[in-house]
Amino acid sequence: MRKERERKKWMKPFHDGKKKGFLAFTIVKGIGMNTVITSNEALLEASKKIAKEKGILAINMREVAAKANVAVGSVYNYFPNKATLISETIASIWCDVFYGTKGCMTFTCFSECLKWLMDTIGACSKEYPDFLKTHALGIKEEKEREKSRQMMETYRKHLKEQMLFVLEKDQKVRKEVFADGLQKEDFIDFVFSNVITALNKGERECEILFQIIEKLLY
Repeated sequence: MRKERERKKWMKPFHDGKKKGFLAFTIVKGIGMNTVITSNEALLEASKKIAKEKGILAINMREVAAKANVAVGSVYNYFPNKATLISETIASIWCDVFYGTKGCMTFTCFSECLKWLMDTIGACSKEYPDFLKTHALGIKEEKEREKSRQMMETYRKHLKEQMLFVLEKDQKVRKEVFADGLQKEDFIDFVFSNVITALNKGERECEILFQIIEKLLY
């Protein structure tokens, strides 16, 4: 329960003032549909199921309504358009990634933390096959595209803060690595960016990146 409350706290800024947990009673008339209670969270879960099965770009209002067993109008009550629906779905997936990686702060070795982080994000990208590749693709509206980018950057920022925390704890890192002006924050930015690139390219790229970082630090 505590974990779910924390997760909702991180998602709260991304719902345009909608009160999380508010349940809308929607009477649905039609074959195979009953009177149901739906919510923002329920619709996002339906949207994420579609992302798993068909890919993020397959998400649309009708698909989500069918998956959640509600009328299309019920989806529009929470998401004014497809772009908003996709961007909030992506944010929800990044939220899942963030809470799945919080354990990395328990590591005292940066390379072990990095390996675990790569495995965790990699597992999520397998669950949502085009997640790391699409991001804001398919979102034509500039405002929604920027909103989606900001959502992703928020969670990426938290992940990079965790990586920096572990790097600063790692007593095995050679002191000369950061003695000539290289900032740890810049190093983390570089590593994280290349982790995402490597995960997109495949397992072999991840292994090469990991070996390079290990040789650099130790």
